[in-house]
Formats: sequence, structure tokens, C-alpha cells
Amino acid sequence: MTDYSSIDTLLEMFIFETSTLLEQLEQTILDCEQTKDYGLGVVNEIFRIMHTIKGSSTMMEFHNISTLAHVTEDLFSFIRERQLQLADDSAVSELMLGSIDFMKVEMLKIKNGDPADGDASFLIEQLRSLLAEMKQSHGTGNAASGTAISVPDRQSPMESKKSGTSLESGHCRYMAVLRYDEGCEMENLRAYKL
Repeated sequence: MTDYSSIDTLLEMFIFETSTLLEQLEQTILDCEQTKDYGLGVVNEIFRIMHTIKGSSTMMEFHNISTLAHVTEDLFSFIRERQLQLADDSAVSELMLGSIDFMKVEMLKIKNGDPADGDASFLIEQLRSLLAEMKQSHGTGNAASGTAISVPDRQSPMESKKSGTSLESGHCRYMAVLRYDEGCEMENLRAYKL
């Protein structure tokens, strides 16, 4: 039996958190446009926001939002790793504001109970092209995989093991052990959903 109230609560939390992050991100980008400066602190903030939106939208199965956030996260991961000073930050600002607008429209659809069915492929391609240009200009260094993601390899977040306790009819008990990486964001929301 599905507990619809818990699903509604989870969705409300997702809408609130993501909408708040998008407002914060938009103000950050507008500030950067004024100052003409994407400093390391700003790059880290944008990366963190995109990482959070990617994770929560993936968990909620809004794949168009999570894919766009993932590509944006890749771009800012590369900028962060290389500590790049952006020569033409207007292109980055324009793409970021377009991405924010897309996500805001999708969030409004979700809030209204409509399907989040927007097509972000143009923005995704533009972001990937910009990342490819940056990689070509600044090299990929010693990243063996050639991707801009700096997430260490880790075991599956969920491990289950058999406790060995026999129950009637030959059934066994299992215990699931969940481990969240420190700083993975939204630990409470992830635990609540499980």
C-alpha cells in the first residue's frame, strides 16, 4: 500500500529546496555578471548547488532536470579543478541563466501537478560544447577518464547482509545497512524516502 502523504511531503520538500537553490543561484549569477568575476568561492557554490539539484532531482526521477544539472556540475567541476579564471564569463552567465530559467519552468510544472517534460537538449549541448572548448584550451591534465567529475570511487551506498536468523517457512531475515558519504547533501531526505 502506497503512503501518498509521505510521497506528497517528499515532493513538497524537493520543490521547496530546489526552488530556494535556484533563486540563490540566479542571484549569484546576476552578481557575477555585475562584478565580472567568477571567483573560486562562487565556482564552489555553483558546483555545490548543481550537485544538490542533480542528486535530489535524480532521486525524484525528474531526469531532464538532473541531466541538465549534471552537465552544469561537470562544467564547474572542471573550472574548479583547474582554478580557471573565465576570460569570457558572459557565455557562462548566459548558459547558466538559461538553465536556471528552464529548471524554474520545470519546477512550476511539478508544483502544479503537470509532467516535467521540457526538453533541455539545446542547453545541454551548449554546456558540453563550452566544456569541450575549455578542456581543449586548458588540457585534461591527468584525469584518466577524461571527465570533469571529481567524485572518488566508492562502494554502493546500500549494503545488505544476511543475518542468518531462520524464520518459519524457510525465510531468512536480512538487514540493510545504509551509508551516506559525508556532505552528500539531503541525507535526511534520502533516508526519509527509503
